[in-house]
Amino acid sequence: MTYKNKFPFRIGSTSYVLPDKIVPNVLFMSSIVDDVELLFFESVNNSSFLSNAEADELEIISKNSGISYSVHCPLDISAGLSDKISQERFVFQIEQIVRETKALRVSGFIVHLDGLPAVYTADEEIMWTENVNKVCRKICAIDKVDTSKICIENLSYDPRLNFDIISKYGFSACMDIGHLWINRHDVDTYCKHLLPLTKIIHLHGVADVKDHRSLKVNDQQQLMNFIANYLKSYTNVVTIETFKKDPTFESLEILKKLWDQLHL
Repeated sequence: MTYKNKFPFRIGSTSYVLPDKIVPNVLFMSSIVDDVELLFFESVNNSSFLSNAEADELEIISKNSGISYSVHCPLDISAGLSDKISQERFVFQIEQIVRETKALRVSGFIVHLDGLPAVYTADEEIMWTENVNKVCRKICAIDKVDTSKICIENLSYDPRLNFDIISKYGFSACMDIGHLWINRHDVDTYCKHLLPLTKIIHLHGVADVKDHRSLKVNDQQQLMNFIANYLKSYTNVVTIETFKKDPTFESLEILKKLWDQLHL
């Protein structure tokens, strides 16, 4: 079954639905979804995230199928650390990804501003904010970068800290609803502030203090409320951010059924 063009938003999956490399996953999902999230979770040293052949294949698949790509930047380097070398490496990795995907139809580059835990002191917040601002200024200086495609994802810390950063630098939001649920952040507050600036939404099931699961494990009324209150007016990318075939397809089907219930 295909889910392409079934919603007013662009429905997406990750590039790790099958236990295989990026290109086979993209090819597999290209007739099923509108967008595929390319997962570059680990940074690389003196090498490329994509080979020239892979980049060419992704471009061809996109032209043939109409899919777009959201691009997840590495998770193993923190933007919030005071270490200058780490900050420069963080920016360099984003610059490299932007360069290697320049020929692709990119919905947005998803960036984690790590370095701040769920519970932190006022001094830790001040230091993190200073470090993140240094990194963000350098991101804006990347050659030919479209800052509106830099999508800052909410993590475990108070998501309101992202408000000023997104506004100050002309970035966009990657709104991870599963992260809001699992960290007990107020979905309504975050959506009302940032949904107009959101290019990518991550949706996945949350239960037993675990996320990135099938939507079948989720509180279905909570999920229905989010769909009814926010997805009805949203037109950008919604990624089912799961990393196996079964939870991905279960989640796609649940979303479609709930959407149809609301719009019959």
